[in-house]
Amino acid sequence: MGANTKAIVALHVDNMARVTCGPGREFTNPFLVEKHIRQGCMLVPLLFSLFMNDVADCLLDEPLGVPIIAGRRVPLLLFTDYTVLMEHTENATYKLLNRFVDYCCKMSLTINIGKMTSVVLCLTPGFKQQPLIDGVSIEAVKHCDYLGIWFAKNLHWGSHVQKSTIVVKQKAGAVLKFKHKAGARCISTIQQIYTQKAVSSALYMAEFWGVCEY
Repeated sequence: MGANTKAIVALHVDNMARVTCGPGREFTNPFLVEKHIRQGCMLVPLLFSLFMNDVADCLLDEPLGVPIIAGRRVPLLLFTDYTVLMEHTENATYKLLNRFVDYCCKMSLTINIGKMTSVVLCLTPGFKQQPLIDGVSIEAVKHCDYLGIWFAKNLHWGSHVQKSTIVVKQKAGAVLKFKHKAGARCISTIQQIYTQKAVSSALYMAEFWGVCEY
């Protein structure tokens, strides 16, 4: 184990924590944090990348119909523990899913089947039989979200635009409420907030979906 790996491990070994409770918000006595990565830890993406670095190689061991992007076979999209498996055919999808389940079992990772969904990105009816994990069927959906981008079964971006519009309206409404409370003296601050919150949400990944849609 290299020095860098030891340093990362040290950040999550023998961690002590305290919480506030009661009317006076007093701190409890320190207690040992023994399980899980701390919520909101900025190192989560890095730690998962190190821990699951070999998952792609494991999925590529068998020559399946994995999509080729920029000359490379890409069996999955992965950000921390958020995983998207990709295949061209139904049978290959079953095989890829089984390999992923085997990998998770080997690495003592738990799959949250309740949060798993499947979507067929084409105009065909979809799977003849829904994929199963431990006898539990994976929910079939018409669109799925990956890092804030909504992919639809019909290959159109209307769902993404619609959902983004809802988010923008919510954030714009919050900015207007702030404007009514703060008054005209804070107009420059209000403009900055609107640009950072509402406009950025509206244009998020527009270089990807905007070119395809419009």
